[in-house]
Amino acid sequence: MKLIAYIGVSLFALQMPISAAEINTSNILIEHNNKLNQLKKTNKDLQGQIEVLQQQQKIIVEKIQSLFHLLKYKKSTVVGKKLLRVEVADKASKKAYTNAKGFLMIGEYDKAIELFTAYLELYPNNNHTSDAHYWLAKSYLAKEKYHAAKKVFIEFQRENELHHKFANSLYELAKTYAEIDQNDKAELLINTMIKKFPEHVAIFKAKALLKTLQKVTILEPIKAVVIPKTPIPDSIVVKVKTKPTSTPPVAPTTIDISIKPAKASVDTLTVMPVKAKTKAE
Repeated sequence: MKLIAYIGVSLFALQMPISAAEINTSNILIEHNNKLNQLKKTNKDLQGQIEVLQQQQKIIVEKIQSLFHLLKYKKSTVVGKKLLRVEVADKASKKAYTNAKGFLMIGEYDKAIELFTAYLELYPNNNHTSDAHYWLAKSYLAKEKYHAAKKVFIEFQRENELHHKFANSLYELAKTYAEIDQNDKAELLINTMIKKFPEHVAIFKAKALLKTLQKVTILEPIKAVVIPKTPIPDSIVVKVKTKPTSTPPVAPTTIDISIKPAKASVDTLTVMPVKAKTKAE
């Protein structure tokens, strides 16, 4: 009986912890399940918020794209108008330049000067502005307005050292200096051209001009200046004082002696050298 009672007590003692463990495990499962449900709910709420944000972002992107296209359209319209104005101005400027150069080519220098001057006033920064300066100077030179030509050539050279007509302008300005008797400046320009542009097409003309400038002179005819002859009188009266030689002494006396010179008609010829002048072609 005692054995049976001991076994019963032991079995009862063993059952007690098992039930407590089962109870704790059940509570833990319930708690985790509640947390999981809470997380699912939170996740669902967050997904809803994400969808709202995504929708808002999509709307914002669409607005930005619309604004971008609108700005692009406005810009293209403005640029298009500007390009159209530039194209029209280019056509007008090109026509004005062509007309001015045409008058220069046919020898209408006054008209060429007028049109080139007007062109430079209207289009100071156009594609043909530099060329217009050069041809304006050439027009002045052809018209023998040397000081005006010199001024424009100098302006052209100051701003266009890399221009394809720069070497030509050195030669043309040298010719201009020669015409106004500034041969030292002319020689300096020609020497600069020969040094910097030895293969230029105008180099032979430049060397020929330099030789002309370096010649001693091209003499002008000697001018004779005739001094009018001095009129010769028919006779000349010479007063001579006599020295007394007698004793007692007598006061000195004056005697008039008339001398008749020979007729002469010789003019005095004076040859005056004229300063030599060098004339460049």
